[in-house]
Parts: sequence; structure tokens; C-alpha cells
Amino acid sequence: FKELLSSVKRNTLKAYDHKLVPFEKVFDSLSMKRDLSQNPIFQVMFNEINLPDFTSINLPKLEMSLDFEIDNSVKVDLSLLFNITDDGIGLYMCYSSSLYKHSTIENMLKHFEKLLKEIISTPDKPIKNIDYLSEDESNERQIQINDFFN
Repeated sequence: FKELLSSVKRNTLKAYDHKLVPFEKVFDSLSMKRDLSQNPIFQVMFNEINLPDFTSINLPKLEMSLDFEIDNSVKVDLSLLFNITDDGIGLYMCYSSSLYKHSTIENMLKHFEKLLKEIISTPDKPIKNIDYLSEDESNERQIQINDFFN
């Protein structure tokens, strides 16, 4: 995982060299047809929600509360949002229900949780060697592979 993280860091820093190039110029150079119904660059987003770690503020003659609610209007096909607090990490998955079933999203979150636990416990392990499937899923996959080749 550390190797992957280093690669992402290198590529991100190199990309900053081109940050002043207008988006339209980049898009036009790719000779792609523009579809205004979807994001032209990506369909999956991973984002930190940087919210303060409080739920209410009391000031003289003023009371304010913070209600955290995710906007469910999907702007990309799949969006994983996270918020780090003193209590832990909150994960929020927004997805296009025309593309994904709820059970698929639940499995994705379980896989992501297993992946994170493995990264934390063995950060030097190459990402390709991390098994994010449950034991049942691994067994099912092996049966499918065996059936395919028999």
C-alpha cells in the first residue's frame, strides 16, 4: 500500500505543474464528445467531508445546531464520503440506484472496511496481495473458477 500511496503522491505533485491549463483546453485536446448529463472526467468520487466535531453552538441570544445530512441527488455514479471525528470515521455512500443495487453497495462497503483494516495492520503489503473478500466470497469465487475450467 505504501508503494501505491507514493505513486499517487508523485503523480499528484506532477499534475500540479499543469494546474493553470484551462479545463476546456484539456477536454478539447482529448477529442471526446461532451455529454452534459454526466461528469466529463470521472464517475466515481472519494471525498473527505471536513466538518467541525460539534453538533451545536450556544452563544448569548443565539442557538445553532448542525444537522449532518447527505444530499442524495447523485452527481456521479458512485460517491464515497468520509468524515473523521473523535468517535471514529463516518462513511457515507451515495450511488445511482439505476446502476447499483443496495446489496451491491453494502458489499462494497464491507470490502472497503476489510481493505482498510488490512492496510492499517500491514501497510507495507503490496495492494495487489490484499484480499478484501470474505471467506465465503473467496470460496464462491474459487468454485466459479473451477467450474469455468472444468
